[in-house]
Amino acid sequence: MTYQALLTSLLICCLANPALAGKLDDLETQATTKSKSSSKSSGSKSSSSSSSGGYYNNSSHHHDDDDNAIDGAFMLIFLTVKAVELTFEGLGVLAEHGGDSFSRYEQTSNESDGSEPSLFRKEGDPILPTVRLSSQWLNGSGDVSGQLNRIEAGFGAFGVSHTQNRLTEAGDKLTIKNTLAHYRMSFGNDFSWDLAFGKGKMDGNKNTDGNVFAMPMRLRLNQEVHLEYFPVWSDYGGRRMSEHQFSLNWQKEKVGLSTGFKTFSAGDTSVNGLFAGLYVNF
Repeated sequence: MTYQALLTSLLICCLANPALAGKLDDLETQATTKSKSSSKSSGSKSSSSSSSGGYYNNSSHHHDDDDNAIDGAFMLIFLTVKAVELTFEGLGVLAEHGGDSFSRYEQTSNESDGSEPSLFRKEGDPILPTVRLSSQWLNGSGDVSGQLNRIEAGFGAFGVSHTQNRLTEAGDKLTIKNTLAHYRMSFGNDFSWDLAFGKGKMDGNKNTDGNVFAMPMRLRLNQEVHLEYFPVWSDYGGRRMSEHQFSLNWQKEKVGLSTGFKTFSAGDTSVNGLFAGLYVNF
């Protein structure tokens, strides 16, 4: 074989084999592609159940089946009552601490006698912001880097947020956007916990929409330092994708610095790394 023929064969092989997928391709594929294992397991269960039938279902077992049905009905009623009871208790807790968020907006620390009420909010409070703008730069695992931008707005117990995670890799990009409606609860003046629901959008090799749930939490350590944990769970039709963001934040007046750890994961693929950035609160 001549050298020319050998080079031609190598070129054909290179063109015939696609490039290896990177982290971002794997993450998108895991989050948007439904796993085949669930369908296989359901099929095997149905076949095994059909093969196990036959003469075993005779009249000697009817009485036991009736007793089991009665026991199951009582258990279902009991579980339903307990679920309703816990639901009402949970709704009471949610309503109480959502009301505390409104109470914090109604009070300030500038009382005429110099005392502070039990629930109050200062302007620019990072635990319960009226408007918060943040931007961070991510140094991710492998060759992944990113920019994390978020805007929040709210008053009392209600708020909204829009987050844009722009991830880049050699020759590839993936943008994940979340738009959420928040129910903001205050547990005193130094701890907040939100329940947030909304829609997500993943722009990569294709555009995919999904449903999103989040539970951001903030804890004030002192007047200038607070911790934030912002977990997000998304459903894009494949394996559930999760985001976990931990940050330590330092704020002077209305401007702050943040540093922390961020991870994206779906299936057996994850992208994580350290980030740092700026934010402003009003």
